[in-house]
Order: sequence, then structure tokens, then C-alpha cells
Amino acid sequence: MEAMNKPNFLHETMDIETAETSEEGLLSEKQLVNNCMKQFNSLFVNHPVKPKQKNSKDSIRCRKVGNDLYLNKKHDSGTHHRIWSLYTESIATAPNDSDELALAYGNRSALLFHLKVYEECIKDCDQGIKRTGSDFLKAKLLFRKIESLVALEKQTALSTCKDALKTFEQFTLNKDVKDKFIEKLNVILNTVLNSKFKEKTVEKKEMPLPTFKQQTEAPCASTAVSIRYNKKWGRHIVADRRIEPGEVIAIEKSYLTSICLDGMYLFCANCVQQTWASIPCESCIYNVYCSQKCKSEAWKKYHQYECPVISHLYNLDLSIYPFINRHDLDNGKIFVRALTSALKLLLLSVSQVGSISKMKRELIQIENCEDPRTKGFSNNEVFHSDRCRSVYSLTTSRDQLHHDTLGVYVTMVCVATYYLARESTFFGRKVKLTPVEMMQNEDIKLIGALLLKSSLLLPNNTLKYFVHRESTIIGQRYGAALYPFCSLFNHSCDPNVKSIPTKCNKRIVYAKHVIEEGEQLFLCYVGDNYTIAPKADRQNTLRSAYHFKCECDACYENLPTTLPFVKDLIVISPRIRINLANKHKYIEKLQNQVMTNLQKTEYRYDPKMIKMVSKLMVEHANHITVRSMDYEMFEHFIYMMLVNAFGTWLNIPETC
Repeated sequence: MEAMNKPNFLHETMDIETAETSEEGLLSEKQLVNNCMKQFNSLFVNHPVKPKQKNSKDSIRCRKVGNDLYLNKKHDSGTHHRIWSLYTESIATAPNDSDELALAYGNRSALLFHLKVYEECIKDCDQGIKRTGSDFLKAKLLFRKIESLVALEKQTALSTCKDALKTFEQFTLNKDVKDKFIEKLNVILNTVLNSKFKEKTVEKKEMPLPTFKQQTEAPCASTAVSIRYNKKWGRHIVADRRIEPGEVIAIEKSYLTSICLDGMYLFCANCVQQTWASIPCESCIYNVYCSQKCKSEAWKKYHQYECPVISHLYNLDLSIYPFINRHDLDNGKIFVRALTSALKLLLLSVSQVGSISKMKRELIQIENCEDPRTKGFSNNEVFHSDRCRSVYSLTTSRDQLHHDTLGVYVTMVCVATYYLARESTFFGRKVKLTPVEMMQNEDIKLIGALLLKSSLLLPNNTLKYFVHRESTIIGQRYGAALYPFCSLFNHSCDPNVKSIPTKCNKRIVYAKHVIEEGEQLFLCYVGDNYTIAPKADRQNTLRSAYHFKCECDACYENLPTTLPFVKDLIVISPRIRINLANKHKYIEKLQNQVMTNLQKTEYRYDPKMIKMVSKLMVEHANHITVRSMDYEMFEHFIYMMLVNAFGTWLNIPETC
């Protein structure tokens, strides 16, 4: 293999003086991609990547590991989670219409029956029956389907059971085996005939999201806030009136949600819903879907182009690429996952506007806007957070990156661009040219530059996509999501607003404290607030991930990571004792009332209850402090009510 020195395309790009311009605002990105493609032309050509494909070996391996866990009688939610993920991976990696695919569906249907997820079990049984050539497996799956129909008290259980008896007669099975199946079916048939089924329907009553008066400039946000700009803060969000604790400020739909590797087989790749009985992409092993509708929609919008590219990217030998150090090699799949997120963002954006030429016009509109506050607004002066113009108006980390880190981004973007052109029809046909020749194509150069911008944009502008399990308050991270309006909130380690992702792939932003008119609104990028870690750790995280030094009040005052209780503050603080005066009994009575009502309703969402908690928080803020365990607890009450009603949940049974 040829020896590779540290590439010099970065220095060539930085040092170059050129009369070139880019009306799309992507001049340096184009130069970086162009120079990288030229320098690594022979590397790309001489070291072609074989795509990771569906294969029986991987499917069998996943299924066997899942079977070993399933046969172990000691199950908990963690075990169920692992088995479910393994069986789904077995389905995703199995060749189309193979015995392995039918067996994987069969095994997952057994797990779903075991967990009493009967509706989804039936779907898997049907998938397995459709694909297997084995009469024995068909018999097992048909019997399991009937058991599920009976468990659900479905009216179709009777007719399905009668039809199954006829079908079983035609199966080529050992006589004893066939007789046992038929005997069991007759028992079920008698049960069904002697039962009055009241069909069990799974009620999915979704509570409507909170409402507020929407502003015209940013429709996803309340009239209580507006977008402002100055040189110190850039674009930011400011209160236009007093905002109360618990008040919802914005509800924004995610423009892009990227699920991490651990959740790849648990959530639909299109709508991000938890999906027990997912169906796989027929070409790659990385995407599963909740329905044929989502699968078709994803294919039409972006996956037809993304699919062959990610199959190559996940099979890269990163060690041959310059700038990739040992740390990057160890986290190779995570790094590639980030790159595929940027690719998906680009493809979704081009799909939304309709073509590469129309995408170019959108970029020109952004570049031509001279007002930094309204950059990315539509022609009628609206910040549409569901449109790509708002996305590509966001700032990137380009200028803050170390050269070596930028080199990794550029190199990997060039690999992705090369395979997007060669292996997909995104540019109208598969472009079987060398990297140098590709750079003569203006569309390919533009898309390479835009992919680089997408890669540099996401780390600074995404929020954690977290999912709750059982009754846990703190969610588990399963990916990241891009919300253009939410990206305009600046950071503070002592924030005055908080956000939660919802089950419908939106984000609710609400106030943690009273926010007075004219105050800036802040989110915390590194957790709930400054209590999660000491100042030095927070500063290091922010410097590493977001490339800035935090100067918020919590950092300036170096606030401790532990919060005191009010009862202790009353003892040690004369000021608080004086402030409370006659209010103490009133606040105590209001607090007891809140606690009693919340316990009775098990933290069920109730706008009236939120107002009561908000009132209690205002009293604490006015007469005691917002920096206490008591106040933090009240804020958590609002959080729990919102999460219980609208949050994202991964519902995996603990017992079976």
C-alpha cells in the first residue's frame, strides 16, 4: 500500500489567493473538497470499498445470540431490549426472502408473544409465513398467530382457526407433530366457540400538545419571544413580555433526527417511532421502518441515494485515510454515523426544494441576505424552521476547528461524495469517473461543498434526542435532532428554559423560571444545569464540543454543584427569614397542596396543576431563592407532567 503523508490540501486552500467567488457562499468548502479530491485521487481509485451487504452468516449469528438470551429464564427489561435488538438485526442482515429472514421473523414473533405484544406478534408471524418454505415453521407461526388473536379476543380468531385446520391437513409434517398441532387447534376452537369475545383494542388517545399564541415571524414559537441579533450574542431569543415558570415558549418539529447506533434497530428510520415489528430496507442493513408507508416515503425522499453510500461508508478501512488517528479509529462507526447524518440532511434538503439547481438558488438567497438577524428567512420574512433555508443559515464550527480535525471532516466528506456520485443516481446517473474528473462537474463540487457545510453545521446545532424508560426522570440518549429555531437559544449553565423531545418528533421548550421582558432565553447544552458537573468539567466539555468559553453567572460565580434545602437556608440566612416573614405558612400550605395533588394524579399532565406549581415557584423565587433543592424539585414536577404526557418512551416490559 502506498505511503501516505499528512496531506497539504488544507494549507493549499488556506494560502491560496484567488479571484474565484461563490455565489452560494461555499467558496472555501469547494476549494477544500476540490483540493482533497485531487490529492487523494489515487487513494480512492486504488482502494475501492466493498459495500457491507446482507448475508446469512451475520443474520444467523445475531439470531443465535438472541436465542441464548431468550432461553435463559432470568429476564428483565434490559434482557428483553437486547433480545429484541438482536432479532431485529438478524432480520435486517438476512438476505431478502431467505430462510434466515423467515426464521428471524419467527424468533422475534416468539419474543413479542412472550412480552404480550400481540398485535405486533401477528405482523411478524405473517412476515415469516410469507417467506418460509418450511411447513413446520409455517405451522408454528400460524398457531402463534391464532394464539395472539385469541389473546386479543379478535372476532377473526374463529375463522382463522377453522381455516388453519384445513391448512394443517395439507402440511407435510411428521404425523405425531401434525396431530399435536391439530389437537391444540381444536382445543382453541372449542374455547373460541364457547366464548363471547369483546375485542380488545389498544386505545391510542394522544393528548393534544400545549397551545399558545403563535408569532408570525417564527410560527413554531410563542408571541412571548422574538429573534434578536447583536455582535456579542449573534442571533438569540429574547422575551417580549414576562414569562411564567412552566409556560411553553415553542413547539418545533425536528428537521432531522439521527438515531445512534444503539437505537438503530429499535426506532423507525423515517418517523423515529419505537417499532416492535419493524421491516427492513431491502438493500442495506442499517435502516428499519415501522410500516411500508414510512419505508416508501424514506426511499422516495432520500434513502434511494443514501442507501448505497452508507453501505460503503460503514465498511471503510479508516486506517488508510490521512488525519485519522487512533482515537478516530476506535470510534470509527460513531464518526461514520455522524457523516451519514450530514448526508441525510443534505438529501432531505435537496428533496424538499426539488433539485440541485433549486438548492443552489436557496443558498444564493441565504448568501445575499445582508441582515444577519433575518438570514434564512423566507421571501415573505418568515423563519420557517421546517425549511432548508432556515437550516443552512445556521452557524457552523468551521472557524473554530483545529486543522487536523477539519482534515478529518474534509477527507470523509470527499469519500462520501465520491460514492454518492459513483453508486447512486443522485446526479441523474451513476458517475463512473475518477475524483479529479468528478471535480469538473459543478453539481458534484457543489454537493461536496454542501455536504462539508452540513457536517460542520450539525455538531453545533443539534440537541440530544433522549428517550425515557419506565418511570425514570432522566432520559437515555438515543441520538440527536436538529431544530433550527431551538438552535438560536444560546447556552448557560444556569438556564432559564428547558426542552424535551416528544413522541411526535417535536421539541417542547418551556420556562424554568420567571423571565422578565427584555431578558435573553438560555438553554443548557451539557445537561440540566450547573449541578451536573464542576465548572472545570463543564468548561472543558463546552470548549471541546462547542468551541467557546462559557461566561454565564454559574461559571462566573463558580456555583457549587450541590443545592441546599430551604429548611437549611432558613436556619443559616437571616435575609431569607426576613423575606419569608408572614409568607412562610402560606408557601408551606401551597407546597403541601401541590404535593398532595401530584401524588394523587401520579404526575398526570394538567395545565391547572402546572399553573399551581408555577405559582409556588414564583413565591419561592420572590421570597427565598431559585437555587435550592426545593425549587429544583418543583421544576421537576412540571418536567415530569410534560414528559408523562408528551415525552418519548421506550416501553419494554420488566417482567414476563
